[in-house]
Amino acid sequence: KKAAAYAETRELDPYKVEFGYNGGSWPHLKHCLIFPLRDQEDKIVSFYGRSIYDNKDQRHYYSKGRSGLYPHYPKSDTKILVLAESIIDAASLLQHTDMTEIDSRAVLAMYGTNGLVVDHTDVVSKLEALREIILFFDGDLAGKEAIDKWGKVLHELGPDIKISRVNTPEGEDINSLVQNHPDTAGDLLKELISSRSVFSFAISEICKNTFADCKPT
Repeated sequence: KKAAAYAETRELDPYKVEFGYNGGSWPHLKHCLIFPLRDQEDKIVSFYGRSIYDNKDQRHYYSKGRSGLYPHYPKSDTKILVLAESIIDAASLLQHTDMTEIDSRAVLAMYGTNGLVVDHTDVVSKLEALREIILFFDGDLAGKEAIDKWGKVLHELGPDIKISRVNTPEGEDINSLVQNHPDTAGDLLKELISSRSVFSFAISEICKNTFADCKPT
């Protein structure tokens, strides 16, 4: 009951997105909602656990030797890839929009602002049809700094791929937007994605040679 209540507060529906709950049979991920991470063959290879208790110091857990991606590896014909900052944000985007029902689009979760891992970069380098990466991170300082950081990294991996950023409202994230606007969440998220801003790396390089603190737009 506690797990179901917590999932409801996060506007997550286990009948619409894939997750479970560990009540204690697996001590490391005890009292966590459990999300599966999958490999390129779509096999579950590890897990992410989100504690249903909001202890700020102990909320996020992974099974030992974390590998794989959430919700799964994108299809080879993916043209637009949306990177969310967290697994719950990605799950919220999947549940409340039809992003992945549109041809050649995919959603992937990062593992926090520092959680762009080898699995992510491998995807970017191998998706030959990829034309755009959309960074949909939290509307706080950490999220904005992460967008600047990873935007440059992703641009170096694929110079011909357009990198864009969603202008998330200050202090919000994907899941909080869903919680605060449950009846219109899908339309709101799609509107934010539609009004995204594109990085201008040419300007960034000019600024790099003239102003020390200039950043991509």
